[in-house]
Amino acid sequence: MEKKPVPQILRYYRVDIGVGSYYTYYDLLRVMNYENNTMFAKDLLNVAFKYLDTVRSDKPVSGINFIGEVHGTTLPPANWKYLQVQKKYFIIRFGFSNNFIQNKNKPFTLNSIAIWKNGRSLDYTKKEEIDSILKSRIPLDNK
Repeated sequence: MEKKPVPQILRYYRVDIGVGSYYTYYDLLRVMNYENNTMFAKDLLNVAFKYLDTVRSDKPVSGINFIGEVHGTTLPPANWKYLQVQKKYFIIRFGFSNNFIQNKNKPFTLNSIAIWKNGRSLDYTKKEEIDSILKSRIPLDNK
């Protein structure tokens, strides 16, 4: 029996986002060797928090989007201009409270989740919705 490759998570690329004169980063993380229906929202949120604890940048990271690269495939170039093509690989996006200047230097909290299906996001911002997604035992895919 062939052993499945273990997913590795690497930064794919970073995008500046801003409101007025306040800018943050939105990082896209590539899950290499991603097998659909093998990870849960809570698992990827834990990875996101570990990433936020270790990432070094001159601006806060206020969003993380996970992109699944299925074993044996290659994602389009790491460039924002390929966004429409990349969307079909998106799995889940986490948004954090440090995206507005009034939250600068405060502990960040999770304030949104977007689950991707067929290149479109289903966005959730209510606490009850976010909690439900994080408790869900339905695995995520990037289809």
